[in-house]
Amino acid sequence: MQLIIFKVYKYKTKFCYGNFLVICSFTKLFKTMKNNIIITLFATLILQSCSRSVFLDVMRPAEITIPAHLTKLGVINRSTVKKNQDTKDKILNVLEGIVTGESIGADRQASEECINGLFQITSQQNRISYYRINTTIDGTGMTMEKPMLSWEEVDKICAENNLNGLLILEAFDSDNNIRMIQGTTRIKNKDGLMIDVPEYTANANMHLTSSWRIYDREYHKIFDQIMNVNDRGFTGIGPTEQAAASNLPNKRIMLNQTGFAAGTQFGQRISPNWIKVTRTYYKGKGDDMKFGYRLAKKGDWDKAAQVWNRNSNNLNKKNAGKACYNMALACEIEGKLDLAKEWATKSYEEFGFRPAYFYKGILVNRINDEKRLIQQLGE
Repeated sequence: MQLIIFKVYKYKTKFCYGNFLVICSFTKLFKTMKNNIIITLFATLILQSCSRSVFLDVMRPAEITIPAHLTKLGVINRSTVKKNQDTKDKILNVLEGIVTGESIGADRQASEECINGLFQITSQQNRISYYRINTTIDGTGMTMEKPMLSWEEVDKICAENNLNGLLILEAFDSDNNIRMIQGTTRIKNKDGLMIDVPEYTANANMHLTSSWRIYDREYHKIFDQIMNVNDRGFTGIGPTEQAAASNLPNKRIMLNQTGFAAGTQFGQRISPNWIKVTRTYYKGKGDDMKFGYRLAKKGDWDKAAQVWNRNSNNLNKKNAGKACYNMALACEIEGKLDLAKEWATKSYEEFGFRPAYFYKGILVNRINDEKRLIQQLGE
């Protein structure tokens, strides 16, 4: 690891990097905006060197809130082609497969993966039960949506399956393309010398369009209707164009993975779901603050919080600011978001610890999300 020392006029400071104490003498070096940015980035590195990140699982609310009376939804894949489909529609689907290079039935399998992706998200909550309904409803297999189902048919399906609504994948269509890029790479030849050799990169893009509707049986209305577009990239590298293309995943695998991702995207629209977020806590100076840092590092947040609490009014303002910030994180981990916001506010307003300003904004958003989650989860 190479340590870079910037010299800027009139400043002398010391900072922690890993387990080392580095002393930097700053003298005036540059006046341009470019170098001010470099110095800012360097200062950020200094701050981060005495901090550590931790991952938290946080439930994110759905984009929309499904009405409380919709508690049992049947999920139907209407995008697949019916066996007794009109001859004209059959010909159109065959021609589409020839033009796009897709194997017969590829979209059908990918649309089922789309449904699987939907269920992976909706299974993360308990208020609404989702049931896969294997009834046959005519579809085009393309992006040309069929008219909405008649309410007589909706009522019939719901009555047969004890449902109060339907969630239908109305249409599903895919397209793909591959772009080849030629470059070079350096390798050792048999004599041990570095030489340039051709290298090709095949960039494949899978493009999916999926259309969804939610039918509300009780009020006979469409609660939600949306068309989603999903693109997913894949890369293959090789010494020739053919080798690069052959190093791409199988086309059906790429299509199925993109279909699954399309399902999870719509799932996040209608259902609360768990995500991972990153948070930071700080070491500070003095044996006590370092002790709290070590406790948090090994996951003993309760004891770490006791250390930070007694340092929250430390005579050293930087230590106090970091202690208050860390207390905010400890409270968030315990689910005490309002108290966490109070600690973050104190860290910034009383001690000027700037990261707490941004953290407070994150906590405010989480508090608002919790209110939506209570409504969405029926708690």
